[in-house]
Amino acid sequence: AGRRAAVGAKRGGSDVSRPDVVGHLALWVALVGALGAVLLSVRRRGGVWALVVAVGALAVATGTLARALVDDEFGLTYVADFSRRQASTPYRLAALWGGMAGSLLFFATVAGLVGLLAAWRLRGRAAQDVVVGVVGTLVAALAGLVLALADPFERLDLPPVDGGGLPPILEHPAMLYHPPLLYLGLATLAAPFALVVAGLLGHGDDADLDVPGTVRRWLMVPWTLLAVGMVAGAHWAYVELGWGGYWAWDPVENTALLPWLAVTLALHAGLRDRRSKPGRGQAAFVCLAFLLALTGTMLTRSGAVPSVHAFAEDRSIGRALAVLVGLTAAAVVVLFVRNRPGTAAGNPRQGLVGWLLLGQLAIVGTVLAITFVGTVAPLYSDLTGSDDVAIEGRYFASFAGPLAAAGLALVALVPAALRARSLAPDDLVPPGVGALVGVGVLTGAGGHVRLPQLVLAAVAGAALASAVVALGRRTGRAGPHMAHAGLGLLLLGIAGTATGRTEIVSLQPGETTEVLGREVEYLGVYVDDGQGDGTSAVVADVRIDGRARRPALVAYPNLLRVQPETSLVSTPWRDVQVALADAADDGTAVLRIGVHPLQVWVWWGALTIVAAGLVTARGHRRPRRRTPQREPETADVAVASG
Repeated sequence: AGRRAAVGAKRGGSDVSRPDVVGHLALWVALVGALGAVLLSVRRRGGVWALVVAVGALAVATGTLARALVDDEFGLTYVADFSRRQASTPYRLAALWGGMAGSLLFFATVAGLVGLLAAWRLRGRAAQDVVVGVVGTLVAALAGLVLALADPFERLDLPPVDGGGLPPILEHPAMLYHPPLLYLGLATLAAPFALVVAGLLGHGDDADLDVPGTVRRWLMVPWTLLAVGMVAGAHWAYVELGWGGYWAWDPVENTALLPWLAVTLALHAGLRDRRSKPGRGQAAFVCLAFLLALTGTMLTRSGAVPSVHAFAEDRSIGRALAVLVGLTAAAVVVLFVRNRPGTAAGNPRQGLVGWLLLGQLAIVGTVLAITFVGTVAPLYSDLTGSDDVAIEGRYFASFAGPLAAAGLALVALVPAALRARSLAPDDLVPPGVGALVGVGVLTGAGGHVRLPQLVLAAVAGAALASAVVALGRRTGRAGPHMAHAGLGLLLLGIAGTATGRTEIVSLQPGETTEVLGREVEYLGVYVDDGQGDGTSAVVADVRIDGRARRPALVAYPNLLRVQPETSLVSTPWRDVQVALADAADDGTAVLRIGVHPLQVWVWWGALTIVAAGLVTARGHRRPRRRTPQREPETADVAVASG
């Protein structure tokens, strides 16, 4: 500390190198540049260069804060709160998105960069000014919010010797990629939103929105990033917390799911449109996705809804973000009321394919609406001062489960509908066989099977088999069929995990217990003084089906916290997870033992969905094979023009 102070005194005469000075200067430049971009875009006089300055300044501010975290600049309040000397460099860097101010700055920078890329691709066209104006307004609002209410460069009068650091549960490898993926997914919604606004203002042709797949390709970026982020967070929760779950319908989890569902609606609405331009429905869902991203940012940072993931409560930031959401929503409504021909009304598909797509839109939209209502319901208690509203996970699951089954049933019929305008008995063979296989897999996994899980497994198997057959026949695009196959795998895994069991048992050294046919032997406990990182742990020595595992309770004395670390034996048919809940001086241990059938299938399905997003984003299309088709119905051919 003395050497650091001496170095600071030697730098002395100039404050230019101080991170707070550089950071504040960069933020002010970003604010002024963003406002200049908005004004210049209105006059159509090169606002993109002002936006380049604004986004560049935000990048400088973000880089300055990251460098301060890595260099232990505890003179900054943010660094003192979220970094510590004993943390490794990656976790000190991860503190950039571990707190309120840093995460807002990171979000603003990513949104600006993606919006700038979208604007730059339109250089020389009138639509560029619209995109610059939209992105500049967003950047100005976020930069102003950071400066006024969430300053990450605020200085301490008396810097501490060491910082508080991240909570122990956040010092996990997933912290290095899970939050950035979600921020990237949410922020990249700014690009398709700006393009749709350009279309609503009458610049659809000029913005290349009439080129087939342009908006779709932009949408696939946040769709894929959010999918990766959600599966990374679910896996993190599963392996780290020891509660045997991977999705708790927490408000922060839902704020990633809601925009993803809205983008899914936009993609399906685009498929219903036979014209190349995005219709009003697709444009509306793109705007909804962006509004939901802003709403989630507001909810998780205001403290208005309870969440284990939420940042520190700050009602002033919540109110400011609520104003931003309200103004954006009002602007979108005005744009749709004054809609010009730039965004086509669309000429929807008719026949069986059109009805299936319409059904999928209805189901996904219903899931989105139910999830949104359940997520924002606690706001009622906050506004009225009562404690009457408490939404638990079973509220969401009780609605989402039946709707997911209905959606999968429709998905199972899509490949046959793409090949022919009506269904024949032969078209039902693949989904029928898949349904039987799904039921067989579920019953063979060894869980406590009930009727709801059987139904879900049947329709999941049907959708999976139908999609695999479509991929083999090369019917239509590969990406959507891969996504449907991944959804089938995912929900088959969910059906399996719902048949699992978790038990809490107290064992003496040498005792054995059994859960759902899986054997766990407890041999004893010992104390591990750590690896010189200031931690200590109580470790249990167990055998799971004969395999040695060591769940532990890790103590962080400096932080006054104890964090469990679970042990896992994973196979394609079932996972066995053991967590140490408590240990006594006589060697008695309390173990939480969970058996989760088909858990790996959840991860397989999620990764298949992600792969489908990557394939679709690249515009990959598999060649069609010529297949005999039945005569189309007259109503399917007579599609009205205009």
